[in-house]
Amino acid sequence: MPTANDLLTTLAQQAGLPLTFDANGWCMFEIDGLWVALHRTPSHLIMHGMIGAYPDRLDDATFWRDALFRNTATLKTAGAAISMHDGRTLILTRPVANDLPDINSIGALSVTFVDTLRGLAAALPMADTTPLPSAASDGGMLPMFGGPYMAV
Repeated sequence: MPTANDLLTTLAQQAGLPLTFDANGWCMFEIDGLWVALHRTPSHLIMHGMIGAYPDRLDDATFWRDALFRNTATLKTAGAAISMHDGRTLILTRPVANDLPDINSIGALSVTFVDTLRGLAAALPMADTTPLPSAASDGGMLPMFGGPYMAV
C-alpha cells in the first residue's frame, strides 16, 4: 500500500515541483496565488487550501447561506469540505486515503482540489484578500497551518 510520502513523491513528479514534507509532516506551497498545505497522517494525505478570511460580520446570513450551499456541492463534486480555522479563516479540506487504487490519480485529484479552491475563493465574498507575507520576509512560516512553506 502506498504511503503519504509515495503520494507526495508522485504528485511532485507529475507537477514538476520540488515537494517534500517537513519534520512535522507538512508540505505547504503557493500556486497561482492560492495557498495549499498537504499533511501526512498514517492513513491519509490531507489537502488543505485557504479560501480566505470571511466577512467581519458573523450575522451576514447571505454569506453563510451561500457558503453552506457551496459546501454541500463541494462535498458531492470534489469530496472536500469547507471548515473554519482559527475563528476567522475558511479552509477547504480533502482527505485522500493512502490506498488509492491508482497512485497516479493523485495528480487529477490535486487539480480538482485546486480548481475547487480557486472557484470558492472567487465566488465567496471574502473580507481579506491581502496576500500572505513572502517566505523571504517572515522566515517561511505560514501562520494558519503552523509550518514552513514555499512559493512555486
